[in-house]
Amino acid sequence: MSLFRTKEQQKDLQLYEESVRETNLRLQKVIENLIDVGVDWSGRIPLSNKCNGSGIGTSRGVYKVMDSYGHVVYYGEGKITQRIVVCCRVFLNKGEMIGGNQYPAAKKMYQENPDISNWFFSYFIVDKQIGKGLEKFLIDQDSPRFNLRTQAGAKV
Repeated sequence: MSLFRTKEQQKDLQLYEESVRETNLRLQKVIENLIDVGVDWSGRIPLSNKCNGSGIGTSRGVYKVMDSYGHVVYYGEGKITQRIVVCCRVFLNKGEMIGGNQYPAAKKMYQENPDISNWFFSYFIVDKQIGKGLEKFLIDQDSPRFNLRTQAGAKV
């Protein structure tokens, strides 16, 4: 028994599903092209900077957090400044998360090395859908130690 009662509703559902498939294929191609060309990351910014003067504003994108050796420990997607500031607050609160802003990676970072001057980030401004797909690709490719595979954004 179909959820939809009429043939017209079933046809609308089929058209919708086809459109979603086509959109996902196009998104996958954009991400593949981006990977082939290379992601144009910002420079390495000290986490202690808290984004002051970094020119990010409220931009969305993908960001990576690195240790003092330059190893990527975490990839994320979202409003970059907001996520980095939450991470900084965890450090200022001696590794404890504050309120509703949960950032378990920051707690792990603090436990590994509580000196915030030993942590850095870099970002790439991109729209939400491409960012989610790129985040998933990077997590799958690099397996950063503070990411969980279930955190990887889009189903692309």
